[in-house]
Amino acid sequence: MRATSRIAVLACLSAGFCFAQDQDFSKVQIKVSKVAGSVYMLVGAGGNIGASVGDDGIVIVDDQYAPLADKIQAALKGITDKPVRFIINTHYHGDHTGGNEFFQKQAPIIAHDNVRKRLEEGGQKQASWRTDPKRSGAAGSFGDIGTHAYNLGRFITGLLPEQVSCLLRTYVPGRQLDDYGVAAIRFDNGALGTVTASQISHGRENDLWIEIDGTRGSLEWHQEDPNRMIFRRNGQPQAIYTRAGGPYLGETAARSTRIPSGHPEGYLEAFANIYVAAYDDMAKRAVGQKFDYAHSLYPNVNDGVDGMNFVEKCVASSKENGHWLPLKHPLCRS
Repeated sequence: MRATSRIAVLACLSAGFCFAQDQDFSKVQIKVSKVAGSVYMLVGAGGNIGASVGDDGIVIVDDQYAPLADKIQAALKGITDKPVRFIINTHYHGDHTGGNEFFQKQAPIIAHDNVRKRLEEGGQKQASWRTDPKRSGAAGSFGDIGTHAYNLGRFITGLLPEQVSCLLRTYVPGRQLDDYGVAAIRFDNGALGTVTASQISHGRENDLWIEIDGTRGSLEWHQEDPNRMIFRRNGQPQAIYTRAGGPYLGETAARSTRIPSGHPEGYLEAFANIYVAAYDDMAKRAVGQKFDYAHSLYPNVNDGVDGMNFVEKCVASSKENGHWLPLKHPLCRS
């Protein structure tokens, strides 16, 4: 249930340091004891860790302090080579949740609603600003997640938005900002788009994806399977395009690929592509060369303004029960 605990997971990114910033963990050793059968106990600093090994992986109960995450991972590898499948947080103290920043990249984190609430209200840096409208702005899930989907759709299609209708909802009791929302977008060529952003969907680990339906075919891409893109045409077999599959993918795709097809490449390399493109333009500017700022591969200031305008219009539309509002901003890239 990682999606339902998303705020809690983000909140836990700095939890361990809040309680342990003055401690020296360099000499702490993680000791493993077999309790019974496939159940183990890991002892290090702070609360102990429970580990249960199953056919498809490990379930761990709590994950101690953040600086011990690598040692905990090594200790688990000493038990089995199977991956961590779930992390359970019993309560919000830093010696039980500090390793969430490390382990949440591997598996969903399950916690009681009260644990999430305590993490949000307990001064944790990630949770406190993300759930505080004075610091994070007027939107929650749509400001944190929805903007990514909107920017992805704009970048891939190149379509200019005309209007937006949005409904935002807050389902977690006591939360001040939205944790679920849907928006419909009218584009200038007559196309319709939808954006859904949720922090409460059961079992969703990230699940950023986009689907584009055109007059000649449709495309579908999922961030969790970044090396494949599905191409569909009516009356023809479904095609799967793979990263580095060939020149038919285009020059931009070729420049963005580093290793041969068949090897996994995706999330981290995407950041590298942004950094390389930005640095190339910085180098050109430093020597007085011209560069195409308006159509950069990396998000520029105009994209930031476009995204903020999207959030503001969505919030305003939701307050008017989904009333259609103008969305096109003068700085929108085309």
